[in-house]
Amino acid sequence: MSKSLGNTLSIRELVKRHDPEAIRLYLLGAHYRHPLDFSAERIEESGRALARLRGLVAEAERLAARGTPPPGPDNGVFDEVARERQRFEAAMDDDFNTPQALGVLFDLARTLQTARTAVSEGRAGAGAFLVGAGELVTLARTLGLLEARVPPAPEVDAKLKAKIDSLVWLREEARKRRDFAEADRLRTELESLDVVLEDTRDGTSWRLRR
Repeated sequence: MSKSLGNTLSIRELVKRHDPEAIRLYLLGAHYRHPLDFSAERIEESGRALARLRGLVAEAERLAARGTPPPGPDNGVFDEVARERQRFEAAMDDDFNTPQALGVLFDLARTLQTARTAVSEGRAGAGAFLVGAGELVTLARTLGLLEARVPPAPEVDAKLKAKIDSLVWLREEARKRRDFAEADRLRTELESLDVVLEDTRDGTSWRLRR
């Protein structure tokens, strides 16, 4: 960008086009000593990544609103959360290595997503997930992320959830056998149910549009 060419963007203009926290996440993805090429597409990607973190926090708030969770197995979540905190602190002590610190946040988010699935399937108690989500917020706020309060995720009707889970599973199977036409058809059907899919290296998660 060049002021002489008239293609510069002010911060005020940027925050009108993008979520301010998504912009911050994008900027933190590069070390402060390194140059950063502007890309609106990358900011949008950062927004989608931020939505995954916010979704976990919203789910934790919804579970916490039910009251103190009963005790249950933590499946090693407490130990994993402690390890991620140590990694995060080490990254920040290493000349404010924010790209590495962000990597830790998303590793923790994957751990929490697995923990949330275990809770929903009755294989673990909710306590470890809630503690982990709290730690995610604490670490993220060190970087100025997850500052804005996110409304709790809406309750999902049991029959609708079963249908969505089935469609998501069928889509993953279609992708495994490289039947991309069927996978696209199932995605379209899920979208008609107001489902937002998040494909990651650990699998596919979903949430309802607010």
